[in-house]
Amino acid sequence: MKKINLLFFLMFTIYTFSQQRNYGISTSIIMSKVEKSEEFNGGGSPGYRVGLFYEHELNNSFGLKSTLAIGKMQDGYYNDFFRNGTPNIFRTNLDLITLLRFYVKSNYSKGLFLTIGPRFTYINSALNDKNDVKFLYNETNFGLLFGFGFNTSEFFQIEFEADYGFTDILSTSEFKSKTLAGNITFSYDISHLLK
Repeated sequence: MKKINLLFFLMFTIYTFSQQRNYGISTSIIMSKVEKSEEFNGGGSPGYRVGLFYEHELNNSFGLKSTLAIGKMQDGYYNDFFRNGTPNIFRTNLDLITLLRFYVKSNYSKGLFLTIGPRFTYINSALNDKNDVKFLYNETNFGLLFGFGFNTSEFFQIEFEADYGFTDILSTSEFKSKTLAGNITFSYDISHLLK
């Protein structure tokens, strides 16, 4: 709990002293895969994430972007636990993502930027044929996102990110399970509409 309080204090401090603040709507298309042991196989279908973002410029080159989003994913697994084929598990996540941005041309909000930062995921539900299978998953997991993006206009951004989950997503101790994903994120800044 102390670590969470410290994280919120640091984020509040950074937000307070930032130069420029933008906020808006963000949506991501996600291609995800579960990396696992040989005894357990898994794959997935494209998922999505929709949420709100808050971005703040620290100086001409650096800034932070925080996103709070709800995501929907579809996982498919098979092993001895599921003897009758491959089930599809539909899970709902709540994601908190904070990314450090570096603008290559030292002109914030213009052109190409590089991005890296942590992802915290809370798994809200997991259903297989309307049966609750949330017990198969750890309730929380952590990951690291890194990639690049660019501003296509003053109010619109596109980002391409890799997402590596470095904690086990599955609750069973039998299988080591990390997530690997590729994201395309579209963000629209609505702060100019409310000024």
